[in-house]
Amino acid sequence: MRWWNRSAIVRYALVGAIGFVLGGTGGILAAGTIPGPGGVLTACYFAPKPPSNARGENSDNADDSRRSGQMRLVADTSECKKDEKAITFNQTGPKGDKGDTGAAGATGAAGATGPTGAVGPQGATGSTGPQGAIGPVGLTGATGSTGATGATGATGPTGPTGPTGPSGGAASGAATLGIVATNPTTAGVASNVTVTALDALGIAVIGYRGTVHFSSADALASLPADYAFTAADLGTHTFVSGVTFHTVGSQSVSATDTVNASITASAAVTVNPGAASSIRIVVANPVTAGVASTLTVTALDTSGNTAIGYRGIVHFTSSDPHPATLPANYTFVAADSGTHTFTNGATFFTSVFTGVAVTATDTVSPSITGTASVTVNPAAAASSLRLDLSATLKSGVADNVCVTALDVFGNRGASGYRGTIHFISSDALAILPADYTFTAFDAGSRCFNGGLTFFTLGSQTIRATDTVSPSITGTTAFGPITVIP
Repeated sequence: MRWWNRSAIVRYALVGAIGFVLGGTGGILAAGTIPGPGGVLTACYFAPKPPSNARGENSDNADDSRRSGQMRLVADTSECKKDEKAITFNQTGPKGDKGDTGAAGATGAAGATGPTGAVGPQGATGSTGPQGAIGPVGLTGATGSTGATGATGATGPTGPTGPTGPSGGAASGAATLGIVATNPTTAGVASNVTVTALDALGIAVIGYRGTVHFSSADALASLPADYAFTAADLGTHTFVSGVTFHTVGSQSVSATDTVNASITASAAVTVNPGAASSIRIVVANPVTAGVASTLTVTALDTSGNTAIGYRGIVHFTSSDPHPATLPANYTFVAADSGTHTFTNGATFFTSVFTGVAVTATDTVSPSITGTASVTVNPAAAASSLRLDLSATLKSGVADNVCVTALDVFGNRGASGYRGTIHFISSDALAILPADYTFTAFDAGSRCFNGGLTFFTLGSQTIRATDTVSPSITGTTAFGPITVIP
């Protein structure tokens, strides 16, 4: 377009400058109008028609050449005339170079205090401080319970003979019995018990000749046999080591006249567990080979109660030849109260008909021990096969062959095996069982009665292989079969 000549550019720049001056000084256009919204300048530019003669003049309008390249700023494009072209452009020029950094502003006022943070985790327990000073003497404790009846004093001198009274029965004035037992006592430990015949005033009846029978709330307790009082007893008899309780907890022992049941007495006794004398092991049974199981070890006293005070160290062993994976040595602590559970602590691998034994033994007192028998079932998945048949067979005579699926640990009878087996033999003439698919009824073992016949004399072999997983394969445990005439 011809209007972009140098003179036009000069005039454009001049008009633009004038427009800015006018806009800034409030001359022809108002300051609020130019530039327009968003900083945009609007102008009307006169574009002459192309020249109509050889000298570059337009014969239609001689004034066009004078107006060519003129531009005027306006507030809106609607002010442009028909022969003018509306032009808009931004007032903002290209971005200049970054200026120098200004001086730092004054520090702003401190912001409001933020909310209190969450409480942090508890710190580690500090070391124990020095022992405090001895406190003042405490108050006097309550009066203790009455002690056991003291031994009978020496017999006083015989008084004068009184008048003969009426003949009495064996009870001879006894109204009740008094009984004193060791309290507390320990399960399995024999203790004394003393029985005294008393009258209605609580005085010993020295002439008592009744027979007493013992009973106890502890069904396992060992008690004295029935006893008939004698003149030497003077109404009181002590049964040395006569009672042995076996059940822990609150128990009692009673004595009752065998003729007059109202002449009776009972004593309450607290029975505590004794020291450990054996160990009881409880383990999940049966278990699956290779699968960890939980076992619980309990220290027992001689009466079979849990020895809550046991603090020994137990060591584990097993008859599993694989061998079994067992817990490490363990020291019982107060929190165990005589019983500790080893979660997933034992893994057995060998399945045998008699079961596998697991034993826990005190490392200091080997007599404190216990054993449990565990039935180990083969793993469900098969890893190999084993063929069972006679080592020597006659040529042309049908015989039996049994195939057993073995788990990864070599246990017979992988009950989950459902594969199909195919037989092959070194005897090209041999008659072999057809392919067979195991079922749940087989439980990992199948016999083919009369299914095998060799014909070629000498050393021969037979093998069974899973048709899908060739790695599941096997032959006889003893090696080749000998075929005889």
